[in-house]
Amino acid sequence: MKIGLLGGSFDPVHAGHLKLAAAALRQLKLDRVYFVISPMSPFKTDRDLAPSKLRLAMVRAALKGKKRLLAADWEMKRRGPSYTITTLRGYRRRRPQDEVHFIFGTDALKGLPRWRKANEIARHATLVAGLRPGATWPRLPKTIAPAVVRLKGTFPDISSTEIRRALKNGRAARLVPPAALAILKKHGLYR
Repeated sequence: MKIGLLGGSFDPVHAGHLKLAAAALRQLKLDRVYFVISPMSPFKTDRDLAPSKLRLAMVRAALKGKKRLLAADWEMKRRGPSYTITTLRGYRRRRPQDEVHFIFGTDALKGLPRWRKANEIARHATLVAGLRPGATWPRLPKTIAPAVVRLKGTFPDISSTEIRRALKNGRAARLVPPAALAILKKHGLYR
């Protein structure tokens, strides 16, 4: 099977995540894309995340009816920060025959050389990135660049940080899927 893994905190999940996953699914002819929810990002230790169970519920709600887009709770069973290399190794142990694609935006791609065992990440998966409007393709080390595939088109310039700020200030978050928005409102997240 050809699998896509879209990792992140999804705090909250938004239209940019969905468009990136759908483009990878279509352009790379993937069988499915898993949204892998990270309970604790090693890059977001300076702020509190919404409870991981609620982030998982929002992702599941946003993906309802999208048969080949699925929420994965694998990382939630681990303790400590969630590292991409650990996710990929775990997936490879369970499904060594699958062709794995790790999907992210170019903002994350720029930081990839600083990730734990970045060169090994590039050996475990094809790296797939979508470009935001106005963003430039990052220069990557020679050990990583050959493993990267660029998706066609551009993807919304949306950040979960901006969405949380808008919600905190009482503005509507039209970029959050309605089913996920209902969950975050019900639990008073980001106020």
